Amino acid sequence: MREALSAQRLDVPPGAGKKAIQTGSAGVEKGESRKGGELLMMRRTWMLGVLSAITLAGIPGAWRDGPAPEAASPSPGEDAGPTITIQTFQFRPSALEIRAGTKVTWINQDEITHTVTSGTPENRNGRFDSPLEGKGAAFSTILDRPGTYTYFCNRHQSMRGEIHVR
Repeated sequence: MREALSAQRLDVPPGAGKKAIQTGSAGVEKGESRKGGELLMMRRTWMLGVLSAITLAGIPGAWRDGPAPEAASPSPGEDAGPTITIQTFQFRPSALEIRAGTKVTWINQDEITHTVTSGTPENRNGRFDSPLEGKGAAFSTILDRPGTYTYFCNRHQSMRGEIHVR
């Protein structure tokens, strides 16, 4: 323990003794604690900061600016219609059959941004194009005319789907 302590010559008043000359590596004099528990308070504050950082690092999206995107929910009395989930770079289901006038909702379950863009990468038709920025983001549209609606993710163009409206 003596090796860990370094003796330093300080300007001390006469009679202050050896205790005022020896200081430990933490800067606290040997055999003496800081007044009012300052050292204990500093350690607790440091530990609280470390625990807070660990907690925030473990919560996905805790650092994101603004509120997290909300999933679409139907209004009272409104038919929710089918939901297409985006997960692991796939639209699920990739093919869907519905009646004309049905509301369709896409919900992103991936942590990254995807889009729901009508048409194909080679032939976009402009019916709809919506970014879904992160997990929980949703987009809905009502398909009111019979036909086949193809769609894809503009960022990951191998992601494709199709809706048959009868």
